[in-house]
Amino acid sequence: MLLLLLLFAVLYDDALLSFALPAGSDLATLAATMPALTGYDGELDTRGHLLHKYGGLTLRIDLAGERGTLAGNLATHTVGNNVTACSFSVVRSALQKIADAIGVPPSEVRVHRLETGHTLPTSSAPSAFLSQVGRSTYGPQLTPFYATTPPAGSSRPLQFVARINNVKIKYYDKGTYAKMKGRPLPPGGHALRFELAYLKSRRIGRALGYDGNVTLANLMQPDIYEALATRMLEAWHNLNLPPSMSAPHLNMTDRALLIAGQSPEFWTESKQNTPPATYYRLHARYRELVQEQGQQHQNPYTANLENQIANLLPTSADAPV
Repeated sequence: MLLLLLLFAVLYDDALLSFALPAGSDLATLAATMPALTGYDGELDTRGHLLHKYGGLTLRIDLAGERGTLAGNLATHTVGNNVTACSFSVVRSALQKIADAIGVPPSEVRVHRLETGHTLPTSSAPSAFLSQVGRSTYGPQLTPFYATTPPAGSSRPLQFVARINNVKIKYYDKGTYAKMKGRPLPPGGHALRFELAYLKSRRIGRALGYDGNVTLANLMQPDIYEALATRMLEAWHNLNLPPSMSAPHLNMTDRALLIAGQSPEFWTESKQNTPPATYYRLHARYRELVQEQGQQHQNPYTANLENQIANLLPTSADAPV
């Protein structure tokens, strides 16, 4: 039997779910058979769809299209926030209750978008690290990060995001953000939040090794939960922190390339004004330098994250016999 996974914060975060309604459904029938519609007051959205709040999630019902959606934060729905410890059994039970509340089997509730995340406690606000992230790139394609607009009252960005192939990678100051929004603070008051957001259902499937849509039933499987935690750790390792210039073995040309290569505009202009062979040779050399320097310039939170994730995963003793 697989070990029940325990996270510092619930792995599943924001999500968009959809489901089909029985043919010929009307409001009276749904109100009598769909517990999630309990207390519905007749509110409609701008498209004329039924609009209702269920456990913090936004429920929309399109009677004409015979389709419904649920959107919102699964962690908040489950335990009230995304900083409270929660076992996988609690998460699985919450997902089953969602399916029961809309009267649809979990295998027929499609997951269109899903954020997975982890909260790392820090001794102080992780502003220095986030400043580094703002000058970093992600993955072998060296995708740049950008700062999101700071919330009212903040003089600095609290979140940095990179987007590649319908996946978002996000780092933000969880403690400061929660304090400004009046939300529950992480233990100690300071934390770094790391999130991996899949913006398309098939992106989730590919992360799990198959080409297809993902359902709520999939998210209720321990091995899927484990696989998504593993993908999140892999994404963390794909952060390319700003290279160090202190390596004594670097010559002047390599130092100049490391500095210039951190600007996306440099590569855009170089591609237009440099012979292709030269451009690709320099780009390949820059990637080599980034990887070399990255091995010497380690992410200060990596060991902590690796230890926490390792404690979440099943051990050989928990494997089926």
